[in-house]
Order: sequence, then structure tokens, then C-alpha cells
Amino acid sequence: MSGGTLMINDVVVEASEFAYDGCHKVYLIVWGGDRELMLDCGYTADDIHPIEQLPEVWEETCPLRFISSADLSERYVEQCETACVRWEPAATS
Repeated sequence: MSGGTLMINDVVVEASEFAYDGCHKVYLIVWGGDRELMLDCGYTADDIHPIEQLPEVWEETCPLRFISSADLSERYVEQCETACVRWEPAATS
């Protein structure tokens, strides 16, 4: 992550980008292979966003929303679950 920290339900989550279907599916991209996986699954470069945009996108998603890892090995927020998703910018000196 550059310039801050992603927090989901007060837990630090390491990710650099996320893929978003424009409705409710959010997949976190942790490493380069995840990005390629999302592109292979039909997402385009326009569907992949910088991680710091996730809180704003999360607020706009439909109630069926969830957050998962790109490889589906981890579910950060279950479908329809209420969650606190926030971006904390890095402290400046």
C-alpha cells in the first residue's frame, strides 16, 4: 500500500488495489498475480482501482456487497454483512 492503511472492521488489511464489478463484488489485490487473475476472470483495467478508493466505493455498493481476496482464499466481509471500511492516510511529518 502506498500512502496509508486500509482498515476493515478495525483490522489492517494489506492490499494495493481492488477489482470491482460496479455493483457488489469487491476483490482485493494483494500481489501482482492477483491482478492478473482478475484480468483473466474478465475484469478490465478500468475495473481495478487504487485501494484508497475502497471506502468510497464500499459506501456506494448495493446491499449484496462483500469483500474477498482475489483468489477467494479469504473473505474479509461476508455478503450482506455490515462493515466499517476506511482508509487512514499515512501521517505526514
